[in-house]
Amino acid sequence: MVRLHHALFTLAYHAHEGELGLIEGLPGKVRAVAPRWPKRAALGLDIGAGTGPYGRKLLSHCDKTVLVEPNAEQAAYLRRAFGSRADVVEAAAGNMAGTGVLIDDAGHGWRRPLARVVADGERTAAWQQPCMTDTMDAIAARLGLIDLSGALIAKIDVEGAELAVLQGMSWLLADRPALLIVEIETRLNPAYEEVFALLGQQGFACYVYERGQLLPGAPHIAAAMASRTPGRFSRFRGYRSNFVFLR
Repeated sequence: MVRLHHALFTLAYHAHEGELGLIEGLPGKVRAVAPRWPKRAALGLDIGAGTGPYGRKLLSHCDKTVLVEPNAEQAAYLRRAFGSRADVVEAAAGNMAGTGVLIDDAGHGWRRPLARVVADGERTAAWQQPCMTDTMDAIAARLGLIDLSGALIAKIDVEGAELAVLQGMSWLLADRPALLIVEIETRLNPAYEEVFALLGQQGFACYVYERGQLLPGAPHIAAAMASRTPGRFSRFRGYRSNFVFLR
């Protein structure tokens, strides 16, 4: 029953996250701008997986798929939905190992899509849950993926902690083809330009996914969204939060 629910949820999520179509259309849609993109990736990462719609799509295009989610209830759901098809890690990805607190100011709904991680004792919220934090490099090492070579695909949806996540996956990003779909919202990450700068220094080109194709992207697109209000199906109203980085 959980697997049926997950399949239906992923189908519905297409209307909210157009970039699911990019993953579904691999490798052809990426080869339109990067002709040498491989037919299949070695590793797929769904970081801040939530209910795992990206993880589900990655299964078809990656030899190994890992979902990372700090919410204990959602991680348990992912284990039931994916079974042995993917590794599910209950942790918050960042730039160091330790502990933190997952908080949600809204305080309702089991999915808690806006929950974010803060330091221990930093604040209280309507809902909170302690969680482990770790780097993606360390998580990959524990899973025996340290020597895995080949292309990497990653979706990063971490409510403002994008830079820390990228800093903690320097080994995973080194010297390989990579496709990153990163949610960047200026209201959650005032230092968003550092994300663009870091990936630019590492040789990534930035795109946005519009009307079924990759088009040039840049930080000013993220800045333009600061005055707009995101919401359900907001991409149809011109709101842009996902950026595609390709190398």
